Amino acid sequence: MKRIQKLLCVLAVLCLLLALPVPALAADGSGTDLDALYKDKSWDEVIDEFLARYNTNPNNITLGYYNTVTGEEHYLNADQYMVTGSMYKVPLNMAFAEKVANGEMEWDTKIGTLTLAQIRDETIIYSNNDLARTLWTKLSNNGGYHLYREIIAPLMGEDAETVDQKYYENNFFTPRQMIYCLKLLYDNPDRFPTIVETMQKAEPSKYFKLRERRFDIAHKYGYLVTDYHLYINDCGIAFTDDPILLVIFTDNVDKVYSVITEYCTLMCDYAQYHTAERLAAEKAEAEAEAALAEAQAAAEAEAQAAAEARASSPLSSLFTRPEQDDTQPEPEQDRSAFGFAPFLAAIVIVVGYVVFLALLLRWRRRYGLRPAWAVLSALLCAAALLLCTLAVSAGTLVARPKGDPQDAVREFFDAVQAGDYEAANACLGNYATLGLENEPGGEAGRLLHEALRQSYSYSLIGQSTVNELSARQQLQLRYLDVASLESDTRDELENVIASLARSRDPKEVYDADNNYLPAFAMEAYAQALSGVLSHASDYYATAGIQLTLDYSGGRWRILPDESLLKALAGGLSY
Repeated sequence: MKRIQKLLCVLAVLCLLLALPVPALAADGSGTDLDALYKDKSWDEVIDEFLARYNTNPNNITLGYYNTVTGEEHYLNADQYMVTGSMYKVPLNMAFAEKVANGEMEWDTKIGTLTLAQIRDETIIYSNNDLARTLWTKLSNNGGYHLYREIIAPLMGEDAETVDQKYYENNFFTPRQMIYCLKLLYDNPDRFPTIVETMQKAEPSKYFKLRERRFDIAHKYGYLVTDYHLYINDCGIAFTDDPILLVIFTDNVDKVYSVITEYCTLMCDYAQYHTAERLAAEKAEAEAEAALAEAQAAAEAEAQAAAEARASSPLSSLFTRPEQDDTQPEPEQDRSAFGFAPFLAAIVIVVGYVVFLALLLRWRRRYGLRPAWAVLSALLCAAALLLCTLAVSAGTLVARPKGDPQDAVREFFDAVQAGDYEAANACLGNYATLGLENEPGGEAGRLLHEALRQSYSYSLIGQSTVNELSARQQLQLRYLDVASLESDTRDELENVIASLARSRDPKEVYDADNNYLPAFAMEAYAQALSGVLSHASDYYATAGIQLTLDYSGGRWRILPDESLLKALAGGLSY
């Protein structure tokens, strides 16, 4: 009996040991050493090593890379014209999307037997060449291929009259032209509506998306086979933390599908690596500045002067930071390693159970065992061990969220635009309020508060990326840049004060010490601000923001970060 007990203990320990390596394997990720790939290396050096790994002739490939946040831009053979294949359908559809945005057409406008929306999907998602020809014929009003290329030249960053004549010879583009086209598309979602979203649906498991599944990618491939050439290309927007634009053209390149998908992964990792470096540098710089500010604050006179300077500007006190909820979303857990250890543990448990039955048949008389109870006990023990192993490997069970995170984003910004701050605050996860509902006192404050609310305009970029109970959504937010109008307001204030002072009794302007009366100063400031805000659109700014959402209380909620708070506050430090 003691031998049986020892055997069961050994089996239990073995099962637990088999389960323990799973989290370690999951935390290891891909195992890629990013420092070895990117540390102290230029983009050109990274690309040289990449081409060398595949023994690719640099004359047979052209590349483009652009970081939409930092503006970092690189090329291999930037101005070399290459056969484009179906990638030309991106600027072609952009031309028609612009017509829809301008009110010249509607998505349900019929071209032949199909609507414009159906033709857009057929040409971008399914790459229908016949319908694409219908589009460019319609675009040129039957004026021919040359005229169609003239029309889309500005979308490629070219002047139709001065562009290289090779542009008109065939379906040729350069990497620089395609990056310009993608940048125009990314920066102007209102000008080219639905094109990015449609590109996200194209070829979900090929080309750039063959093995890169971490990030959402909107892309359009090009494929053409002739007697002597194989042209396979791709271009797209990868929604990394700093979204990037990618272009690759190939001509008779070996292992071309592997080259294309690895280029995408290589550039995604490159962007993530340098984003992390940039954020770390910004954090270090901020900490250094904070330390310097703290040292300077030791001088009471300087601190008092800074406080008076801040108090003198009506703009600096319009918005207050709300109390922040300490509740933070739980960190994501990687469950990709689930599978191996539980099955191995199950095999060991089954083998152990068979051994136990054999020993039971042999020793039941010697030890007076009751077979039925012994078998049942061993079976329950084996089941319990297997369940423990499965539980350790599977991790925490997570409820499946309901609804689309984009709906929560739209609800929030629509409420902000409408001034329904109670509804907007209900969409937040870790803030009770943003403070926008607290209208400042004074005429100037009210003017600025209303102008800021009217300036808000947003556009969602691509689809939401959902990971269990958290999600990310890229968007562009337009807002009134309050800091940029302050200097113009001060210039206007001088003119207003001079005009009002001439028309008023001095007693209504100056106090006993010959200083401006507070009521007069505030009246003049409100008039100056009103004059500047009469052309408020001159001070509009647009920020690219990646929202993080958390699923709690049965709905998606936005977790505001500094970039969102700063934009909503008109660019003022938050």
